[in-house]
Order: sequence, then C-alpha cells, then structure tokens
Amino acid sequence: MELNYEEFTALFTRFDREAIHLEMRDSYGTAVELPHMAKWAAGEADDLDWLRPWCDEVRANVAQGKVYRRVHRLGQPGPAKPGQARPRTSPPRTPLGFRG
Repeated sequence: MELNYEEFTALFTRFDREAIHLEMRDSYGTAVELPHMAKWAAGEADDLDWLRPWCDEVRANVAQGKVYRRVHRLGQPGPAKPGQARPRTSPPRTPLGFRG
C-alpha cells in the first residue's frame, strides 16, 4: 500500500493505545522532509517550525497515555572494502538483556 505524507501521518493521529512504525527501507525521504534534510546536510540551521504540528500531536497523544514505537529493519551489510572493518553487530536483545 502506498500512502502520501498526509495519509501516513494521519495513521499516527487516529489510534487508541499504541502506534508502531515498521521501517523496511534503509533510508526515507518525503517531499516534505527532503528540503530540510538538504539544509541539515549542508550544515545550515533549521528552525523546525515545519515539524511543530507533528511534535504537538505526539505530545498530546503521549499525555493521554498513548505509546509510539518504531521498528527499523537494518539492511544486510555487504562485504567489507579493502582496508575497511566490517560493521560489528550486537547480539540479540531480550527484555532482560543480552542472550548468549
């Protein structure tokens, strides 16, 4: 299912208890975010006013006891390039700490 930015953010405003965002891509960038990401990459300041309505919505929902969670699936690392260390991975976590 493909959603535009407004449809996507609406899903995170109409829920009763918990919202979970499952991220399956290695990177994201919406038409709304891209200009701000470019400013950040260029070292320019951003007043974040464009993000204020979202932050206000999250604060209001959290004040009502609602929970936001995010799951990000990491991409498979490729082979290390010559002279480059392979990324270290952490052992699986359990609610009580590390396994193994």
